[in-house]
Amino acid sequence: MRPVHEQPVVIAFNPIAGAGRAARLAGELADALRGLGVAAELAPSRAPGDVTRLATEHEARCRCFAVVGGDGTAREAADGLTRLATPLAFLPSGTANVLAEELGLGADPRRLAQLIAADSVRMLDVFEAEAAGEPRRRGLLFAAAGFDAEVVRRFSRWRSERLAAGAAPSPLGKAAYALPVVEALAAWRPVPLEVALDGVPLRGGPFGWVIVTNTRHFGGLFTLGASIDPADGQLDLVALPASGLTDLLLAMATAFAGRLDLCPGVVTRAVFGEVTIAGPGGVPAQLDGDPHGATPLTVRRLPRRLPVIAPALAAVPAIGSVAPAPTLPQPG
Repeated sequence: MRPVHEQPVVIAFNPIAGAGRAARLAGELADALRGLGVAAELAPSRAPGDVTRLATEHEARCRCFAVVGGDGTAREAADGLTRLATPLAFLPSGTANVLAEELGLGADPRRLAQLIAADSVRMLDVFEAEAAGEPRRRGLLFAAAGFDAEVVRRFSRWRSERLAAGAAPSPLGKAAYALPVVEALAAWRPVPLEVALDGVPLRGGPFGWVIVTNTRHFGGLFTLGASIDPADGQLDLVALPASGLTDLLLAMATAFAGRLDLCPGVVTRAVFGEVTIAGPGGVPAQLDGDPHGATPLTVRRLPRRLPVIAPALAAVPAIGSVAPAPTLPQPG
């Protein structure tokens, strides 16, 4: 077997995603890597879940496994990198792109190629989520039950209907969530959620919206806590009261302002083991921005972490700031 630095970077992408945008970005990333003397191979996916298969097939023979897509594509790759040893690189081309925001990444293939060539690696906590109607899957960002999962369910259905009708992906970006949010608000009724940490019931419930997060950014619009660190060896639980629409709107407003700590009744806990969220009748659940069955939802932190290609911590911007360009090798 060739030394790791002589092995290629494998780039997985959906050839039809974004009306071909993902394929174009994957090609640009491959060209940029080759310009830096790094071997690169393109690996187009052919069906849902194919990125997981590609990651498993290539992880033992590639320097890095790169994906071009949205947060769900990165999550699929993490599912396939079974050894949690091969670095994952992410070039965002999705809707929310929370992982890229969290790691200080942009959508510039040349910048990502430079980070890969420089072996700029950070470690990311990983968890597993298991829900009714869904198998156990790995997650990188968050798992949740309640209002946001209903928004995700409606958005996913709308997106699937557009693709089935042959329509181009929405050019609205994060604003594409506006209609699903309004619909979910109009249809929302309080549903009591009970939470247990390692089998011990969480006081303060029942809750109306529960999030187990690895990231401070949530949904591309909200901030769950400025101190949340995706590499600190723990997950963070955010349980919100939602006995009525006023509670729900207040939680959304404070999260949007980055001051969820001002939301009355919010309960936060560090999670080092397992969280179980239960609700009557099967409340919708989501994982990394995609539908993930319904409650009961169980989330477990994994003891090992995943290496990811990202700028050094000093280069990651604070919320609302502009990231400085990293000092990295330039193409020769």
